[in-house]
Amino acid sequence: MSRPDRLEALRGRTAVVTGASSGIGAEFARQLAAAGLAVVAVARRAELLEAVAAEVGAAGGRCRALAADLTLASDRRRVGEVLERPEVAMLVNNAGVSSHGELVQTSPAQAEAMVALNVTAMAALSKRAADAFAGRGRGAIVNVSSTAAFKPMAGLVLYGATKAFVKELSLGLRLELAARGVDVCVVFPGPVRTPMVEAALGRPVAPAGRVGRWLERSYFMDPADCVDKALAGFREGRATVVVDPVDRAVVRLPRRVIRRLDGWALRQLTGS
Repeated sequence: MSRPDRLEALRGRTAVVTGASSGIGAEFARQLAAAGLAVVAVARRAELLEAVAAEVGAAGGRCRALAADLTLASDRRRVGEVLERPEVAMLVNNAGVSSHGELVQTSPAQAEAMVALNVTAMAALSKRAADAFAGRGRGAIVNVSSTAAFKPMAGLVLYGATKAFVKELSLGLRLELAARGVDVCVVFPGPVRTPMVEAALGRPVAPAGRVGRWLERSYFMDPADCVDKALAGFREGRATVVVDPVDRAVVRLPRRVIRRLDGWALRQLTGS
């Protein structure tokens, strides 16, 4: 017997998508609207956000822009109030930030801002959505983590730790909400062609040799492919979705092997 399509069950309802002004978040807005959901797109950059909403509308979808800086408690409360509306049945926690550098070289302000967005905002909105959806006996939370959650890396210590928090909170929340009719899915993108990737690497993606160019073509994923695979896993009711088949194998390797592979791949991709 086939499993029910979790996304089809939400058709006609509303999804709140954070970090929706570009990259993976914008693609979630496009694909959820195409699947028949109304979308409230949330991000800090209002002009880019309005452009995404206009694009979705021009394609026949329903999308409303809500400018908010989720590092601010007042803006988190505003988005939380939207989640409590009866038509809202899905939250995609995608907003996040990354930067490259050792923790001792990171300013306290940078560290606090990353934790505020990647951890505090994600947890606060998950809590508001969990309360609202559990009370109705229906809903879904999709939290976007990263394969960095599985493999601590020098230069990405804080980012990896924040994404490990996303992973653990999501898996625990899934256990708590399963009997209340609420689906929770955590997505683990690998390298995706977004502006945040170069911030995470700390240098431009500029492969110098044939191997590096092959890695860039074969290993980096477009946002549309990433979201398509993420939603395919959600439709099936999966708890976790590691979107890239290479990553699904890599994250099972011993950590010392992962570190060597990551270091080699970084040298090939950046020519340094």
